[in-house]
Amino acid sequence: MAQQDYLVTSWQALLQMIVNLCGKGYYHYHLTELPVSKQSKWGEIDKKIIKKYKTNKSKWQRHRIKAKGVANFYYLRWQNIMVILHTQGSVSDEIVYDDRFSDIRQSPIYLKISEMSAFRIQLTREHKVRVYLTKDTYRGLKDILYNASKTGNIYRMAQTFNIINGFPAYSGIIEQKKRLANYLISQAKRNNVHLSWRNLRFNTKKNTVPNFYR
Repeated sequence: MAQQDYLVTSWQALLQMIVNLCGKGYYHYHLTELPVSKQSKWGEIDKKIIKKYKTNKSKWQRHRIKAKGVANFYYLRWQNIMVILHTQGSVSDEIVYDDRFSDIRQSPIYLKISEMSAFRIQLTREHKVRVYLTKDTYRGLKDILYNASKTGNIYRMAQTFNIINGFPAYSGIIEQKKRLANYLISQAKRNNVHLSWRNLRFNTKKNTVPNFYR
C-alpha cells in the first residue's frame, strides 16, 4: 500500500493543495478543525481517517480507480485543520462514508487560518478555481488601512499596505489588493496626503511553496 503524504508544511501549502486538487476534480470536501485539547491524539485520528477513506493510494492507483468510475479520496492536515476531498464517482463498499461532504460547485470552501486571515475558495462556471479573501478578512484589512491613512505618514501607509503582500497572489486576491490600494490612496487624499501607486509595493507573483516535508 502506498504511503500518502498528508501533513502539509504550512497554511500556504494547505491552500495550494486544496486549489490544485479542486482543479483536478476533487469537488467534494469535508473540512473541520480538530480539538487543540486533543493534540496528542491527532496522529491516531490521521491513521483512522486514512484507513477509513483508503487515501493511501499511489498516482497510478488513483488513475486506475478513476477509470473504473470510482471516487478517489484525499486527506490533508495542517496543524488542527483537516480536510478530506474526493472526486466524482461511486463510493467503494470498503469506505465508511458517514461524514458530511459539501460540493465546491455549490458551496465555496471557507478556510480560516486565524482571526485575521481567511479565504474563500470557489469554482467558476468555467470550472476554474478562484481564491479570495473572505469578507471579514477584507473588511479587517480596510480598517487597518484606514487607521494607517489617519497618521498622515506615507511611509507608515506603505508599510501597512505591504502586510497585504503576505497573502498568496491568486488572481482573485490580486483584484482585492487593487481595490484596497485604491481605497488607501483615496483615504490618504482625504487627509491631504498625496499617496500614489508608486509609493506602494504590489506583489503579483504567486510563489509555489513545498507541499510536504521531505
